[in-house]
Amino acid sequence: MGEQVKRYLNIFFFRFNIAMLLSLGSLDLIYRLGFYQSNLLLLFLVFVPHIYTLLFLIALGLWLTHQNSRNLLLLSINTLIVLMTWGPFWLNFLEIKAKYNQSNAHLKLITWNVGRMGELTPDSIGIANKQAIIDQKLQCVVDLLVDKKVDLIAFQEISHLRIKDLKKKLEMKCRFTDYFGINNQNVGGIAICIPHWSVWQLSMAKNVKILDRWRSIFSEVQQQDGALKFNLLNLHLTSPKIQPNELSWDQKDLKELVYKTLNTLEIHDKQYENIVKSLNSFQDPTLIAGDFNSPPEAMIHQRLAAGWTDIWLAFGQGMGATRYFGNLLPFRIDYIYAKKDQWRVHQAEVISKDCSDHFPVYGELSLVE
Repeated sequence: MGEQVKRYLNIFFFRFNIAMLLSLGSLDLIYRLGFYQSNLLLLFLVFVPHIYTLLFLIALGLWLTHQNSRNLLLLSINTLIVLMTWGPFWLNFLEIKAKYNQSNAHLKLITWNVGRMGELTPDSIGIANKQAIIDQKLQCVVDLLVDKKVDLIAFQEISHLRIKDLKKKLEMKCRFTDYFGINNQNVGGIAICIPHWSVWQLSMAKNVKILDRWRSIFSEVQQQDGALKFNLLNLHLTSPKIQPNELSWDQKDLKELVYKTLNTLEIHDKQYENIVKSLNSFQDPTLIAGDFNSPPEAMIHQRLAAGWTDIWLAFGQGMGATRYFGNLLPFRIDYIYAKKDQWRVHQAEVISKDCSDHFPVYGELSLVE
């Protein structure tokens, strides 16, 4: 009886694996070829690489329990799919890329959602303990900027108070706006900063409304001798505002999670239209940096790909994850985009620095002369 149950289970999981591979592959192909594109399908496909990994483990289990040619074939197919899905993230350093001499880079840029640097820590832990956390995260950020000798920083989720702290430590010059333009020093916002060692300076900056009252910030940046000049648009697109206590397998919570995410992606589509209007008014070479709160498969990135280089996708190594969903699943939601034919990318890196719930994206670039 036991052997018969094992046999039935083996057949069931074998057929389940095949059916899932065919279904997922078909949906992925339909989306990528543009036959049907929707935010709901996108949300599902974001998790497909992780589902492929689960199917690989099922196939491995089947082969370990019944080492026959059929299960070996299934394991081989799953292995190939997993390597095709995840392999480029780990093996792209083997590719021969036309990288330029890094010493010729004009600019070292970093974009970083610093998560308010501990300001949102509950007061219940004690004022002294909270201040210690803020000081630790502030020093963590400072250490990385000094280590990399960054020329230009695009901050998200930072308050005016923390900007003042950074100015003291790094003698930085910054342009800051809170997200709603209400001039409150205690709320979160977005900033463009240049430390004292940089050869660049901010020549002009202004707030840009990307939807209703939600702000981004734009600045003209030029070398101190005036020889080179470009534009930087620092973005922080709307967040789904999913709280840690909402991450559960409860059906009601999952529906709310899906609803919030789909609603956010629809808002991003509207924000993109306003972003394009701003970009069309720029005359000089341009960079876009920030927290897009969306994976690379989202519509906004597909639209940008026509005229912009995702610098990590072009020159980065590894998975490129800048935040972990539920502290487990890796996602890339922070980006630096360089206008094609205007910039050369020398280096791109996601830095695993535990100063925030986001990892910063770092790039070295030069202007095309």
